[in-house]
Amino acid sequence: MTSRDRPGFLTTAIAYPQLNDAIRMVQDGHATPADIDTAMMLDDIGPAPVLDVLTAMHSCSGDPAFAPAPLLAEPAAAGTALRRK
Repeated sequence: MTSRDRPGFLTTAIAYPQLNDAIRMVQDGHATPADIDTAMMLDDIGPAPVLDVLTAMHSCSGDPAFAPAPLLAEPAAAGTALRRK
């Protein structure tokens, strides 16, 4: 599989911002490292909750990083897994 050129590998571009947010949560006292580990092991969510949470986070913060990707809307409405067309 290939993707268009951009800084970082595809997996790092997806995972590293999430890891950084988790570290910030610990740094700011919202969670412990053990809380983050447990959450990552128990997290089993679908596209609808992801869309809801991102929408709420974007509304509260205005941060474009939380703006839900348009591709998320269809599987969220259908209750299905995200599949690329």
